[in-house]
Amino acid sequence: MHNALRASIIGAFLVTVPMALLPQLSAASTVQDGRSPAATVARQEQLPRSFVARLNIYGRDDENWPDTDENVNRDYGPFQAVMEDSRPDYTFQIPALGWGGECRVEVDGINAHLQPDGSIWFHGFARLYEGTSENTSNLRAAKELNAIIPRKSSGFRYEEHLTWDGGDFADIKWSFDNVVNE
Repeated sequence: MHNALRASIIGAFLVTVPMALLPQLSAASTVQDGRSPAATVARQEQLPRSFVARLNIYGRDDENWPDTDENVNRDYGPFQAVMEDSRPDYTFQIPALGWGGECRVEVDGINAHLQPDGSIWFHGFARLYEGTSENTSNLRAAKELNAIIPRKSSGFRYEEHLTWDGGDFADIKWSFDNVVNE
């Protein structure tokens, strides 16, 4: 063996160990979390992240002249969580929003997951329904929501536009903060 360095992933952290020490890091010298003492010393815990999400939904129920269009503009949040290795997931609920007697937006399945590099993966779904009532099952547009919110972000924006041929639409606008929790 030579004295080159070997990089290994332990959990979600990169650990570099001289090759000469690898035989000493045996299964017999593990600590309670299953890692060797040397690897435990080399492992750096990720600092807790303060995650904040805000949502704005702007929608239009497009009416034929002489009727006027009906609009909605609603804010949700802030949704706040401290995310860290022991609590990497955050799920939150957004109530369905109906307007104009014919339109409804559903934003659901919203989950944020802390990544090993401190970024946060945001995922969910948005759906626009339009019909003869706000309770309609006529799905007109749907989008999967996916974003990576970088570390040290404040005011990071993510938007989706849901529309269909009838002229009705909904803009889904998110704003995120992902900073070290102090």
